[in-house]
Amino acid sequence: MVKYLPRLKEGEVEGWLEKGKSVVLVGPRQAGKTTLLKHLSEKHGWEYITLDVPRYLEEFSRIEDIPKLHRPPLLLDEAQYDPDIGRKLKYLHDVEGFTFVASGSGSFDVKVKVSGELVGRAARVELLPLSFEEFVLWKDKKLYEVYKECKDAVFSILKGREGDPPVEYSSRLEELWKEYVIYGGYPEVVLSPEKEEILAQVFKTYIDRDVVGFLGVREYWKFMRLLRYLVNTLTTPFKKSTAQNYAEISFKTLESYVSILLRTFVVFEVPPFPTFSSVKKMTKLYLYDNGLINAITGDFRPFDQREDSARLLENYVARHLLEHGRVYYYRSKAGEVDFVVNGIPVEVKVGDRSSRSLLALKKKIGSRYGVVVRPGRFKKKGEVYFVPPWFL
Repeated sequence: MVKYLPRLKEGEVEGWLEKGKSVVLVGPRQAGKTTLLKHLSEKHGWEYITLDVPRYLEEFSRIEDIPKLHRPPLLLDEAQYDPDIGRKLKYLHDVEGFTFVASGSGSFDVKVKVSGELVGRAARVELLPLSFEEFVLWKDKKLYEVYKECKDAVFSILKGREGDPPVEYSSRLEELWKEYVIYGGYPEVVLSPEKEEILAQVFKTYIDRDVVGFLGVREYWKFMRLLRYLVNTLTTPFKKSTAQNYAEISFKTLESYVSILLRTFVVFEVPPFPTFSSVKKMTKLYLYDNGLINAITGDFRPFDQREDSARLLENYVARHLLEHGRVYYYRSKAGEVDFVVNGIPVEVKVGDRSSRSLLALKKKIGSRYGVVVRPGRFKKKGEVYFVPPWFL
């Protein structure tokens, strides 16, 4: 079992339970949900059970007996093993006033649709692979204190609160980031020296258990072709017709596969900026974890040796901008800007320059400044902040 190290979502789950509200804990397979639940059980004495144990699954067939057999808050893992678990948890909430945390594999809320049954009744908490902040916390607690001050400064800038950029620089922090941008944040991968082998196993388990086993995708090789297409086109708007032809699937199947990837927390959408963009309907798709990109391509060369370093950097930035607000991209005949968050245009560069498009969009949407995310030192030049990616 992966040992427990701090997760930033721990306090959020505890907070909801302490307020008397239940939680649906969702996220990709092997992101650490079971480890978190077991830790909460040990920390607070809350009861943990898993429905992959036949005795507990049989108990849930008589839902009215659950309050007699277990005490709230109940930490319920592998909830997908009961196909009617959403209705049963609704009963526990409405009739018995019973609180719980319900979790399961990355696919459980796709087929079982727990969240739909519990709208307004349970908070939805997403536990993703480690963010870079959590990665630093796990790797170097002393460095984390310095890192956190710089991250907070970037957080303020991306919320529109202009301030002086911190001058702190650490080669150790950049070194950790270059490891993270290649291998990602799945907990077991972070802790293991056999990172490539573990990543391959994470991906294989997802395909075997979620895609084929639980969701019943028969022609999984076509699903894989779609994934390879997505990885190769990460930085461009998603063209459904091209993806359909590449994967050799029908439009209906394409829609189904994309839905699976979105709802099992493999990919997420970045829509076009609703104002000024000439592209109105085409979203961009990014992967939540950079390690999966490299597991799919089989390329684990260091960041500085990669021809696709700009693609890896942009995917990383997209994932970490999600923590700062709603993320969009901008494209028009006059030019394009990688992202817009909180009304601030953000470009991703490997080099140390901003573009005319960034400055033009900044003026058009009335932002006081723009942001360029690129490896290097933190600085401000004119109306542009230059931010190292490891401070997002």
